[in-house]
Amino acid sequence: MMEKKTIDLSKSVYDIVNANPEVKDIMCDLGFTEIVKPIMLNTMGKMMTIPKGARVKEIPLSTIIDAFELSGFEVINTPEQLQKQQEEKMKALSADLGKSSDLSSSDREALLKSYVQRL
Repeated sequence: MMEKKTIDLSKSVYDIVNANPEVKDIMCDLGFTEIVKPIMLNTMGKMMTIPKGARVKEIPLSTIIDAFELSGFEVINTPEQLQKQQEEKMKALSADLGKSSDLSSSDREALLKSYVQRL
């Protein structure tokens, strides 16, 4: 069975195209015509993500995701998925803070420092 290819929307366009060259054609068909120019891909593509490009080009991200899925890709790390992950992390941190009421002042401080480092 063929392994499903993934597109990680948190990665740069450059990295995505290098991993999956056929993405370039899909994106060009969607209106990202500059992607076929090597200099644009090698410069802006290294800084640009697909969600950022969608906002710039005013192309609905859902349209782009649908096109990738129709081409056999699994799309991961969508803005919605990342937001949900962040909310789950915050709930877990809140639960941990609630449990920390019986800790000493220095233990609470160390716990808070670890939370800030995770963010």
